[in-house]
Formats: sequence, C-alpha cells, structure tokens
Amino acid sequence: MGLADGAVSHVHHLLASGIDLPVREELVASFTSGYSLLDPTQPETGSTDSTYRLRINIAPAQLEATES
Repeated sequence: MGLADGAVSHVHHLLASGIDLPVREELVASFTSGYSLLDPTQPETGSTDSTYRLRINIAPAQLEATES
C-alpha cells in the first residue's frame, strides 16, 4: 500500500467512525486571499510583501536583530 492509499484508507476510517470532516468547498471558502499582518497586535497599515503574503505593519528598525 502506497502513501496515498494509506491516506485514503485513513480518511475512509475517519468517515466510518462518524467524524464530521469539512467538504472541499468549505475548506476553500475558509482560505484568505488577503495579507496576514506581521504583527497582529498593530494596525493594518504599512507595505505588503507578496512573496510571503504579509503586511509589514511594524517599523523596519524593529525587524533588526537585537543583542540581549
């Protein structure tokens, strides 16, 4: 049995056990097409980084390494 076969078997077992798994459409609808905040405690301002889908909402100086 290959890895994919094992995964399908596992999902079938979960379904047979009565576990309510979301359907594909529900999962896709829950995805966000926007940008996540680098610091979620700060306002939604600043530039965006399309590579990482981030809104850089902190000062660049805060990103630099600090010595402790």
